[in-house]
Amino acid sequence: MDIIATQVYENCDAVSSQISHSTQDNKIQIGELIVGTEIYPIKKGINQIGRHPDCNIIFNNPLIYK
Repeated sequence: MDIIATQVYENCDAVSSQISHSTQDNKIQIGELIVGTEIYPIKKGINQIGRHPDCNIIFNNPLIYK
């Protein structure tokens, strides 16, 4: 399986300082990420996608950056 494009996220710790002050706004769904037959909600604000357990959307695939 070839990955057409990826984005390396080098500093997972920096995200906590970027979180919006309004947690109510972060609960608003603004879109969807569709991968195969799976549908993941995209919420307003920062959406972390990866293998790390702290991510909002978790993919259990070793080809995806943790």
